[in-house]
Amino acid sequence: MVPRADIIAIDETEPLSELLKQFEDAGVSRIPVFSETLDDPRGMVHVKDLFGWIVEQARAEAAVSEKGNGADHVTPALVAGSEADAGNADAEDATAAEPLDFSKIDLSRPISATKIKRTVLFVPPSMPAMNLLIRMQTTRIHMALVVDEYGGTDGLVTIEDLVEEIVGDIADEHDEKDELISQVAENSWVADARYEIEDAEELLGLELLSEEEEEEADTLGGLIFHMLGRVPARGELIRHPAGIEFEVVAADPRRVRHIAIHKGPRQSAPSRPAQPSQSRPAAAPDRQTTH
Repeated sequence: MVPRADIIAIDETEPLSELLKQFEDAGVSRIPVFSETLDDPRGMVHVKDLFGWIVEQARAEAAVSEKGNGADHVTPALVAGSEADAGNADAEDATAAEPLDFSKIDLSRPISATKIKRTVLFVPPSMPAMNLLIRMQTTRIHMALVVDEYGGTDGLVTIEDLVEEIVGDIADEHDEKDELISQVAENSWVADARYEIEDAEELLGLELLSEEEEEEADTLGGLIFHMLGRVPARGELIRHPAGIEFEVVAADPRRVRHIAIHKGPRQSAPSRPAQPSQSRPAAAPDRQTTH
């Protein structure tokens, strides 16, 4: 699942213009909608529904303008019924062919004032992934929020997330290359805190977690938390028993963002690590990404 901290979502009181901006920035096709906090989800918006609503509003404005101009009364007199019908059909075709004016659409109205929200699934963390995939197929709802025993939101899963667990990463035309680690020196790397421990072990040729500790963490950020038992500060050095050293390059009060890995003699990490692009949803890919 996409962890709560990485979920891209929007408050239902936000205007449609902000929703459009969210879709553009996130590059996903589905965005969860909440009221005040993520613990009070109200559904999701699909980008197709948003653009469908915009086009519908533009057509409605065009129809009102045509009626105001008296287009409904331009029916030639003294013609046969069939000819009149054909004339009306031609007029309708001409109206439909006219370009739509999107400047009159009110994008300042809140999301809650429209009918573009769809339902999402709510599932527990213990639900088997295959069961969730089947449920998404049968309900045709391709986004699920993972909730804890108290009803709080833990994370988000899309159908693409589940399929990728089976067939591997799926990239489409809008996916940017997601580099979670880059080598900065012969024995030094800078990694995103979300970099998988398994991948780091393969890269370094070392065992970072014992069999008994494998359930404690999945990412380098989780490994740092497990080793220290707290949130580290920027610039802090953590020595691992395997003989490598972690340096916290970027962090905030809640989580680690980037970590420098030094194998052997430590070298200075760059002041500004290479910024990997944000993962999920997105959806387009729907990974959050979906999204």
